[in-house]
Amino acid sequence: MIGKLWTGVVFLGFGSTAFGFQESFLFSTSGTSQAWFGELEDQEIARFESSSGTVMPWLRTTTGRFFAGDVSGNGEADPWNDVDAISVRRDALGVQEVFVSLLSDLGTMKDGDVLRLTGNGGMANLFTEDEVITAFGIVDGNVDVDAFHYGENGTHLLSFAETEDSTIVSSDNPGEIFDGAILSWNLATNEVAVVHSEAQIDQFVSQALGEGVATLDVLGVSLGSTGELRFTVQSPSDHDASVFSPAVGGTLVTAEADLGLLNQAELNALSICEESTEFLSAQVSPNPVPGGEDWTLTVSGAPLQPFWTLLALDRAPAGWSGSGFQGLFLSPMDSLLWWSLGTPWLKGETDASGFATVSMPVVPAGFSVTLLGQMFVPGEKIFGTPFAVNLGS
Repeated sequence: MIGKLWTGVVFLGFGSTAFGFQESFLFSTSGTSQAWFGELEDQEIARFESSSGTVMPWLRTTTGRFFAGDVSGNGEADPWNDVDAISVRRDALGVQEVFVSLLSDLGTMKDGDVLRLTGNGGMANLFTEDEVITAFGIVDGNVDVDAFHYGENGTHLLSFAETEDSTIVSSDNPGEIFDGAILSWNLATNEVAVVHSEAQIDQFVSQALGEGVATLDVLGVSLGSTGELRFTVQSPSDHDASVFSPAVGGTLVTAEADLGLLNQAELNALSICEESTEFLSAQVSPNPVPGGEDWTLTVSGAPLQPFWTLLALDRAPAGWSGSGFQGLFLSPMDSLLWWSLGTPWLKGETDASGFATVSMPVVPAGFSVTLLGQMFVPGEKIFGTPFAVNLGS
């Protein structure tokens, strides 16, 4: 299979779904986008809910700070950069796992790494850039993973940000892996293959749009709800936020216009996901918070949802699994957490649009700390996204 086109039916999906059926999915954009709720930054992940046709925040900048931690060594939580790839799955126990790859290096994390968000609030490698280089025979010694899907059968899908010379795999020209090709890699056997060449992707998108196009680069890849391939491409510009499928020679699954974004956007990561929003997402502004200023926590998710804001100074030493966004990431031994549960102004409820704000107190002059937090729905015991805010910086 090495270096040959992979033609397994699980990826082609012929006859396995109603063509044109939209699915909910997670995505990032290549630049700052304008959604109905405000700015969506390129290091954030949003959710398109197919049943309502709406876009909602899913993982905000402040949650990226929580998982990245103090990368620079200055005692503060650092933001991660542009999310280049995302894949979300549930393990055998039903716990949600999130995998990302970043557009550029962040500390020791490379743009060719695929990273897993860990239960103790950190990031760990699923595989490293060096392992990608070795497996695919990349000649120049570096590679940027531009799209990724976690394969439940052990064979993962990915695409690269640039065309790479290779001693092992050829997609469109001998000895070259084009950035518009979709690849597979089985980590257990180290078997690699081309699922679709860039030329084939061009054909699928051309058929779907009814015109000849050059797609240039695959930016996102995922499998649909019943196992069919889904992907996003860089061109044409009026469809670089659309989702396509190879089904029946090329199908437009979700058009860019369906997302309702208020400016032209390019999807930079893609992961087909389950239908319903099941946890609250947090954002902090500003971050860092200067001394002498107050700050605001914005909560988003299900409409009319009561919640508590949990606060802490320490992360959980190990994963505390639960429903929602993986589980509890704050230390249950932290006295600040139990104080926050009994503090009325940290309680709230989202409005009919699914948003709420919590006004936080002024940071005293000379005070400096990284405060951690997480949204929690006590009645249903649903944990939201954790956040990190640098106070007094």
